[in-house]
Amino acid sequence: MIEEWRPISGFEGLYEVSNLGRVRSLPRHRVRGCILAGSSAGKGYRKAILCDKDRQLHRYIHDIVLETFVGPRPPGMEGAHRNGKRDDNRLANLRWDTRSGNHADKYIHGTACIGEKHGRRKPNAAQVKTIRAANGDQNVIADSFGISRSQVYRIKTGQNWGSLA
Repeated sequence: MIEEWRPISGFEGLYEVSNLGRVRSLPRHRVRGCILAGSSAGKGYRKAILCDKDRQLHRYIHDIVLETFVGPRPPGMEGAHRNGKRDDNRLANLRWDTRSGNHADKYIHGTACIGEKHGRRKPNAAQVKTIRAANGDQNVIADSFGISRSQVYRIKTGQNWGSLA
């Protein structure tokens, strides 16, 4: 794919962004032009720090790419990564989407915090299958797995761990 560079709105003559998700500063008084490394913005996202004589702005690179190549952020939309890789800021991987549409991608990518991926889960998938197959007093089942009776009920009725077939 051929790399195309465009000026970043509000920083024309200072910075450009490419369709491959790279940001560069342009040569100017006492500043050599270069590709910016970007920095971690947390949770895997990348950000660029854009400066002019009056301000210093921290911006997500995926937002810069979308705003430059697609257009301004529509109301109620956010930048979404098609492949789920938050540091892949190529235009081909990005789109504007609603928050719910963006979160729905987590199920497609397998990154949703459900089942064993949930940080506060107690039983694992094998234990859930055992709990569902178990007959008898739910208090006894709960004690044997170190969970509450209500958690046993929610597992058996599919309210919890519904993603597990």
